[in-house]
Amino acid sequence: MNHAPRRKRRLGLACAMLAGALCLPLTPLSALEEDASQPLVIDAQSSDYTLDGTLKLFGSDTKPVRITQGSLAITGHEAHIEQQGETITTVTVLGAPARFQQQLNAADQEPIHASGLTLRFDNSAQRISIIEQAEIILPNGTRSNGYQFEYDLSTRSWRSVDGPDGEPVRIVIPPGAGQ
Repeated sequence: MNHAPRRKRRLGLACAMLAGALCLPLTPLSALEEDASQPLVIDAQSSDYTLDGTLKLFGSDTKPVRITQGSLAITGHEAHIEQQGETITTVTVLGAPARFQQQLNAADQEPIHASGLTLRFDNSAQRISIIEQAEIILPNGTRSNGYQFEYDLSTRSWRSVDGPDGEPVRIVIPPGAGQ
């Protein structure tokens, strides 16, 4: 039995959860529902697959790895998708920076943007991390910068982690964004 469409939906749902999850502390937004039913498309310059279940995708500055599903777009220099059996365990995207964007609950609204040197979804821990030079820009213009942001899907909680040099988190809310 071929479970490839199910794996694609899980990756897309994980990415969709990233978009919605990052917004939960500030606004009740969620990703477009129809994104999860769209095909998952991966473009890369080259790839390696190992029998232990790791797919490595490679790109460059001019032709990055691109993972799309509906309004979801993730780009970076390299992506690793690990799975055990039919289950995706982790998705890690590396870049300078790696970028994420997705349209949220209204098609006429600006998308959420996130970037960092590493974007990582850990399916078993149900955790999404944006690591090093992390930045999140919400549709209302609110911008958060810091070393690392983590979102725990099971507890629906978001936290920031300071960097090795004690780099603080900075949140800038534009006038009128909280109204």
